Amino acid sequence: TINVLESTGINNVMNIDKLMSVYPNPSNGLFNMRLADIQSQDVQVIVYDMLGKVIHQQIMKGNNMQVQELDLSGAPKGFYLLRVQSGDHVYSRKIQVN
Repeated sequence: TINVLESTGINNVMNIDKLMSVYPNPSNGLFNMRLADIQSQDVQVIVYDMLGKVIHQQIMKGNNMQVQELDLSGAPKGFYLLRVQSGDHVYSRKIQVN
């Protein structure tokens, strides 16, 4: 099975640091996420494994500047793709669970 992420165009995928901080990375599976600025819309967070399978989804309120937890402690050790969408903007980062 091959899962394909929707095409966003190379110019639309941006570094996640412009939207939020994600730390620690690598971690034991518990990541902290904090928006860098208030967003006009809610923020969708999706985590994919390296085969493209969705392993976690959550919505962050765009006006919530508090640290929110991303819990991947039940996921196997390895690398994952964190994809965050705010409106038409898509951000991504590789994260590691040790």
